[in-house]
Amino acid sequence: MPQDSTDFRPAASTTGELAAAADAGMSRLLVVGCGLMGTSLALAWQRAIPGLWVEGVEICPAHRLAAQSTGAFKNIWEKIPNNKYDWAVLSTPVDEALQLLPEVAQVAEFILDVCSVKTRICELAETLNLKQRFAPTHPMAGKATAGPQTATAELFVDMPWLCIVGWPACAKIIPVLSASRALVQYLPSAEEHDLAVAFASHGVHLTSLAVMLAFQKACTQTEDCTSWQRMTGPGFRDVTRLSASPPGFWVTTLAHNRTFVLQALEGVMEELQRFRETLVHSPHQIEPLLQAAQDAYIQWKEGHA
Repeated sequence: MPQDSTDFRPAASTTGELAAAADAGMSRLLVVGCGLMGTSLALAWQRAIPGLWVEGVEICPAHRLAAQSTGAFKNIWEKIPNNKYDWAVLSTPVDEALQLLPEVAQVAEFILDVCSVKTRICELAETLNLKQRFAPTHPMAGKATAGPQTATAELFVDMPWLCIVGWPACAKIIPVLSASRALVQYLPSAEEHDLAVAFASHGVHLTSLAVMLAFQKACTQTEDCTSWQRMTGPGFRDVTRLSASPPGFWVTTLAHNRTFVLQALEGVMEELQRFRETLVHSPHQIEPLLQAAQDAYIQWKEGHA
């Protein structure tokens, strides 16, 4: 199993990869949580594995109805059914995934989760003796709008799908992930995952919201807030679009990854303070900071390619 956290596996959907996905030991799949992620996963994996039987579990009546209309599921239940499955996917907020893992492990041979925080659920899986059967993963994909009505089989195409080293079930599911044209990347531990996503996702989300709130506060203190709103361009929309994300999902995510998210926010505030101090004391000397940010962006883009 690869040990390098930079080990991306190229996305593809060749005949060979589709055959490998079909041989991954999955003929019956249970998706617990039929929102955007769970329904998109069901659509993508049905494409990767022709004939795959997929059932869902969704407690929200509106989501259950919307998910059923996508054609991704044979049945959608309100509770975990007393059936048997080759694989089950936990596609819920981390609090719910922690509660459901013991019950889901009773009906599925293998379990995969897509939560954006890994430490607690990996600890629980080890406590439940699921080391060989549990695959801790995290697709770095999504949309600003939630719900099964926005689901698509293309959601994971060319997007990183993170797996944790040392969990054998991850290797078993890789053919399916690759056939879904995701980019599989291993991280060395759950803690390393949570630190990385704090800086790459969770802290970014809060920074986006902070910009939105600062704008709104300044805007409402003017005589013509509408003019401010109308003058915003693509840069403002790019930075603040995450504000449209449903708040409920983020409450448990941020709470469970609080320690690392605080580190990320401190890093952002430190850089903002450097910009502020330069503008206060020597505004004409700000170019090196601007150049450093541009260089960092180029380095990120080269590494992301």
